[in-house]
Amino acid sequence: MWTSTGGAVTIVFHSDFDIEYAGFDINWLCHIDIIDDSGIESNSLADLVAVYPNPSTGIISIDLSTYNELVQIEVLNELGQVVYVSQLTAVLTTIELIDLAKGMYWIKLSTSSEVFTTKLFIAAN
Repeated sequence: MWTSTGGAVTIVFHSDFDIEYAGFDINWLCHIDIIDDSGIESNSLADLVAVYPNPSTGIISIDLSTYNELVQIEVLNELGQVVYVSQLTAVLTTIELIDLAKGMYWIKLSTSSEVFTTKLFIAAN
């Protein structure tokens, strides 16, 4: 067994012996445990905000139920042009983007301290 601890993450590697016998199959087991022992919970937009469905027909929902800051949304087309902008004030917000052409867009969610960007695909509506 090999263990390495550095900073806030512990990685444990377990391995059985590698044994060879003529005429027998070799069984080898490898199991890796990654333990976050930092005690710090994630509070980032990427981990706490859900944007769905994706792909979409032009109507998306944004779930902020586990996030408690004011969030601004921008939807950008493939050229980087802003095609929609709004402040999200409700825990669950439904946004209609049905006038947008099908294709790939970027959703940019911003707070006073961070920015999260994800892709959104709009299929035929």
